[in-house]
Amino acid sequence: MTSIATPTWCAALVLISVAAVMPAYGDDGDAAQLTIEQAVMARQIEQRAPVGEGTTFPADIGQVACYTRVMGAKGETFIEHVWLRGEVESARVRLPVRSPAWRTWSTKQIEPEWTGEWTVRIEDAEGRVLDTLRFTIGESSGPVSQD
Repeated sequence: MTSIATPTWCAALVLISVAAVMPAYGDDGDAAQLTIEQAVMARQIEQRAPVGEGTTFPADIGQVACYTRVMGAKGETFIEHVWLRGEVESARVRLPVRSPAWRTWSTKQIEPEWTGEWTVRIEDAEGRVLDTLRFTIGESSGPVSQD
């Protein structure tokens, strides 16, 4: 009987040991605790800060930036900026998050004919949407609209 009980006991002990060392959801390195402190669209980033924030940009802008300040990471993880022109994904940019308070950004080249509604979805490592930014690329040059 001990020969049958010993392998069963060992298997149960291994399962308990594995469960004890596996991190629970939300532990270090997991994206479950991430929050967005600030997310804005801007003309550019200077000295790690957004410049020319807005929701409407001229068609000849050339490039737009999505700036994100992320809070709550307990270990290294990442977020993604998913750029959509209308309903079509135009770019997906993976950005590391390496501390509990982290600033990051991505930029997108904008051709003058790419006017219309744009969206940047900010997703965590699990694909959960943390925030959504909407902006418009206008027909002609003009001042940035701030909402």
